[in-house]
Amino acid sequence: MLKPCAEQSRRDDLESLGYVLLYLVNGTLPWMKYFEEDYVHVKKCGDLKKKITTKTLCADLPEEFAKYFDYVKKLEFFETPDYDELIDLFQTVCKREKFPDDNLFDWSTAL
Repeated sequence: MLKPCAEQSRRDDLESLGYVLLYLVNGTLPWMKYFEEDYVHVKKCGDLKKKITTKTLCADLPEEFAKYFDYVKKLEFFETPDYDELIDLFQTVCKREKFPDDNLFDWSTAL
């Protein structure tokens, strides 16, 4: 039986957001191989999340992804993140990759 989790912090929320971004970019996460028939092998997933390096997690992605995770993982529990710095990381990627800043999104256009 799983023990209840300790209180979550903004650091935890930002780390989760980072995993969502990785999933959107890569279509998978390293620990998804432990999902079987709707059952998550929680211990294996947790162990992999603890031991995986930022370099491995963000391989083949712009360096800003690794910078994001390095920054977020170093946050103290009660520390207020520098949200502007985190936003700037991804705006830098968008500018460098010349993504259009047209405020059009997949979900805002008719299919």
